[in-house]
Amino acid sequence: MILRQYLYIDDDFVNDAFTTINGYDFDQKDIQHEGTAAFQDNSEPDAQRDQSERTITAINANMTLTSKLQAVIEYLNQSSNGEIPYYDAMTKDNLISIRRECFFEGQFKLSFTKIETYAKMAEGIQKLDCLFGTHEANGSEAIEQIQKLATQERERGIPCLLTFLGNKKPVCFAYLNEKCFKSRNIHMLSEVTVLCKVVRIIKVGQYICLTDLSKLMDLRFPDNHQGKKARVEAIKNGELSKIKEFEDRIDGPALEIFPIAIYR
Repeated sequence: MILRQYLYIDDDFVNDAFTTINGYDFDQKDIQHEGTAAFQDNSEPDAQRDQSERTITAINANMTLTSKLQAVIEYLNQSSNGEIPYYDAMTKDNLISIRRECFFEGQFKLSFTKIETYAKMAEGIQKLDCLFGTHEANGSEAIEQIQKLATQERERGIPCLLTFLGNKKPVCFAYLNEKCFKSRNIHMLSEVTVLCKVVRIIKVGQYICLTDLSKLMDLRFPDNHQGKKARVEAIKNGELSKIKEFEDRIDGPALEIFPIAIYR
């Protein structure tokens, strides 16, 4: 058994998987400890006899989420001929060979999208602004726009990019449920291990953009004469390419994974 520091656990998946494996769910478990106690019988002054007594102790213990997760991990190990596949690097051939519904452990560099990162910075700036009473960040259009984009991104979950330690570019991405965070410092961590399930394959020649700029583009360049004119001008002066720099694009082959647990 490996002892881990859990940073993220998807409660719903673990509970559902635990129920599927066992055929039922439970939050408490009766545990019995059996032992033998040895003692000397001195009741007769002329004789000493060694005796033993069998003891049974019953405990009604809570079944924790991490205990259920460990049971799921053990089941996945058994289903994978003794060990869940583990990757700290992945070649193009590996990516092409992996199928949906596969489970594996990956050693990743965890990072978040540019919009999510800037939104966290903006949140910090606003807190400092409030603390020192400068009010310079109040009503800032740029900060408000970044926070709106970040909120839009989080509708499906907090998008993150996952780069295998042995790779230079991210080939996996995921959407995290903020309610499943077990640590507030997950945004500050870089190297983590992720137990995950493959839910989507991005094939060669395909790509995915984690940041949807369509609403911003529609607002900045509406579908009318003035908007079309502004878009042409933005292309000429390089403004459009600067907006596009906010996109986090992953080219196939790549994997969308469902994080079951993140730990160190």
